[in-house]
This record gives sequence, structure tokens and C-alpha cells, in this order.
Amino acid sequence: MNRHLLILWLLFLLGAGPTAGTDADRLIAAAEAGDLETVRDLLTAGADVNATSHSGITALMMAAHGGHISLVRYLLVRRADPDIQTENGVTALIAAVKEGHMSIVELLLERGARVDLALAGGQTAREVAVDEGHPEIVALLDEAAQRRPGGDGLPTLPPRAEEPFEISDFHFERVRKADPFWTFACRFHIRNLTDRPLGVRITFLCIDSTGHTVDNNNKREVFLGPEATKTINETISVSAMQAYKVVEIQPQAKLK
Repeated sequence: MNRHLLILWLLFLLGAGPTAGTDADRLIAAAEAGDLETVRDLLTAGADVNATSHSGITALMMAAHGGHISLVRYLLVRRADPDIQTENGVTALIAAVKEGHMSIVELLLERGARVDLALAGGQTAREVAVDEGHPEIVALLDEAAQRRPGGDGLPTLPPRAEEPFEISDFHFERVRKADPFWTFACRFHIRNLTDRPLGVRITFLCIDSTGHTVDNNNKREVFLGPEATKTINETISVSAMQAYKVVEIQPQAKLK
């Protein structure tokens, strides 16, 4: 690690500071420890998922830095912003890149984390990956940088403020083309985070070359018991498909 980057990183770690009595301090400390249960309790009680320390550190940054991938997923579901920067420019993505947490880097990129944000010294996530000797992450960041809205990139799941479920292990790929149809495969796990039964309606949307939604009527309704997890698999064949698929997930009290 070059000297300037080392200094910035020490400032980031020191910026977490001692645990004080506020919800923000407790949230960040719990995230640093990978304590999902305490984080969940604090957010349920009203803590701000994007609360920062005095130097701008968030719970998502600490979870990403510590390699706590389940916690990172949960915080993203609760609308944690991956692009908040500390006063020294650190983001959750840069924190994960620095420690070589490939799966977390991939997850943050899937959720739209920006790759162009830089540290105070000008280093982007890619430059940090190069400096730390993580060639696989460099390749991943290069691929993300080439993606554009409406391209073939991985979809972003738009979270809501109080989503009672967690999405994990998202996989999306274009399987084959048989003119005029493309076939796409999607798989992910969905978990009920509540202590009560939950109905979930899942809508699979496709975007054409003009940015409009292709009405392919692919919908799925599932029922999850308390704390239950299910794997969702879907294959979609559509014509005029030029862009990636977005998945919308809406909780509902009762399935029809």
C-alpha cells in the first residue's frame, strides 16, 4: 500500500471512534462487529440506516470493511446508500475493495454503487484494488464501469424503506436467442425477516431498446412463513428485448 493510501485508511479506521450513546454510534459499532440482530433491532426501533459518525462513516461501510456479507445485504435492503463518502472519500465499495471482499464488491455493484468516486488523494476503487493486488476485483470494476443504463448489466432491486424481506444470491443471465425471442434466467433467495407469515408478489419486468417496459406478464406469488427462505427461479422469453430485466417485489398481506 502506498503511504498516502495508508494514511487515509488509518484515518478511516480511527474515524469510527469510540462507541458513544447515540443510536448512530451503536448502529455503526454493531455493523463493525457483524451483529445483524442488534442492527435489525436498532433499525426497527427507528435508527437511521444512513447515520454517520463524526467523520462520515456509515454502518454499511463498516459491514463492507469487515466482510459481513449478510449484514451488507440486509443494510442494502433497508436502503443503505452505498455512495456516501467519509470526509476522506471512503465509500462502502472502496472499503470492501481494500480488504479484498470480492462477494461484497459484487453485491454493491449489483446495487448500483458508483465506481468513479475517489478518496481524498484521488484514488478510485479500481486504483485501490490495483494497489492492494486484487486482480479479480480490478476486472469486476472494469466490467461495471463499462455498463450503461439499459445495457446487459445486472439488475438493481429497488428497495423500500420498511421491506420485511431480504434478497440474496441474485443471479441473472441471458441464456439464448432464437429470433425474435431472447430467453433470460433469473434466480435469487428471498427471506421473510418478520415473525409473521408474509405474502410476496414478484413482478419480472423487461426493458426494450427505447427504455419502455415489455409487458410479458411474468408474475410470481409466494407465501413465506416466519423467518422462512425460498429460492425463486424464473425463465422469461421475450421479443424486442434489448436491455436488462428489473425485478420488482411487493409485500402484500394476503395472496389472492
